[in-house]
Amino acid sequence: YITSNSKNTATLGLLNKQPLPFNASDVKLVTAISEQLGAVIDNYQLQQELIARERVERELEIAAEIQDSLLPKNIPNVPGISMDASILPAYEVGGDFYDFIAADPNQLTIILGDVAGKGIPAAMFTSMVRTMLKTEAYHSQEPHIILKRVNDIIAHDLWQADLFITAFVATFDTKNNVLMYASAGHVPGIIYHAQSKTSRLLKATSLPLGIVGHAAKITQYVHLSPGDTLVLFSDGITDARNPQGEYFGLPRVQQLIHQHADKSPAILKQIILRTLSDFSQTSVATDDIALTVAKFLQEEPRIQPVQDWKVLQTIPFRYKADTIHLVDISRQVTNACRILENLPSDSRGDDFVYLVELAVSEICTNMIEHAYADFPGDITGQITLTNLGVQIDIYDQGRSFNPDAIPPPISDPMDPNEGGYGLHIVRQIMDIAEYEANTPQGNHWRLVKYLPT
Repeated sequence: YITSNSKNTATLGLLNKQPLPFNASDVKLVTAISEQLGAVIDNYQLQQELIARERVERELEIAAEIQDSLLPKNIPNVPGISMDASILPAYEVGGDFYDFIAADPNQLTIILGDVAGKGIPAAMFTSMVRTMLKTEAYHSQEPHIILKRVNDIIAHDLWQADLFITAFVATFDTKNNVLMYASAGHVPGIIYHAQSKTSRLLKATSLPLGIVGHAAKITQYVHLSPGDTLVLFSDGITDARNPQGEYFGLPRVQQLIHQHADKSPAILKQIILRTLSDFSQTSVATDDIALTVAKFLQEEPRIQPVQDWKVLQTIPFRYKADTIHLVDISRQVTNACRILENLPSDSRGDDFVYLVELAVSEICTNMIEHAYADFPGDITGQITLTNLGVQIDIYDQGRSFNPDAIPPPISDPMDPNEGGYGLHIVRQIMDIAEYEANTPQGNHWRLVKYLPT
């Protein structure tokens, strides 16, 4: 018998033309030939295995090169957004991907996804879905529409391939200071609010892509302030384990963001990845890792032409802190703005008056409902008309608060919630909106709006 890899794989026969029995030397000869043939067979089989393995490895290398070439090498430069990103595949070909689209000078769309699978099949769908999402992002502004249209096209193919894809689509709108997002079954993103020093999880709004009958909430809105940071990542971060089997988890990511929120996106990204590596105590990732960090930057300061400020008239006011007087307050503010000398006579003037009245109404409502929630009191102040605009000082003797501790609201257009919007609206529509607690005259709001030029 010829033995290859400890198995009998062939039989060697020896015939003697002479009618004589085989001797010991004949047996040694057959044994030696069998061993040599077994070695030849072993070498041949090993060579074939190496050739097949090299072919697969080369195919994986080519697929990885193609996939890497499809990933964005540069992040679009959108004024008001600073960003950095990394992707670390666990194998030659991974299922994580991201992309960035700036279809509008004031918008940046971030797409981050994860294909449930590894190897070439996952890579094929990764490249295909990434391209489709990017194409839709150039034609659709609403993230939930982007996800729905892609799912309508690929759901059947993914179902047949027994695959599904999670994806998070987030769009920064720097003109309106808003983040729009939708998530198809993806790991929650994290939004950190710099003013209130709080963070919130942006959870999935629909099932993953590839699920037939894809039902979803419409796009969610997060109102932004300068310094707010969005961190998106794949489950390769949260599902990473240390040698004791403990998960890295979302709380650790949130803690890192809170501790280093003042850092640039590039530094915060490196801190998260380094901390993850130290936690897992291995240089080899067991799952793909994708991570993007984006920061909404400080707005350009509005011009405040104080040096040309000339007071034309001051109008004091005092009202009981009761909602029945809100109409009277609004009427007085409107009438005062209407007598401004340089108020435009067209729609710009109407918009100016409306926004000032809206801001004052929001502040007074807040005073009535919160500062004087448990006891009666007065709202006092003064309207100052100038050649360049209007300044309104409003005081209450009620309970003070820290407006910076109130995070911007997250809104669902299909489920509106009136709470939490007032202060954000005031800050957006007034050139100056400052609050000082416990002054000699009471808690003080100063609102300033300059006339349109």
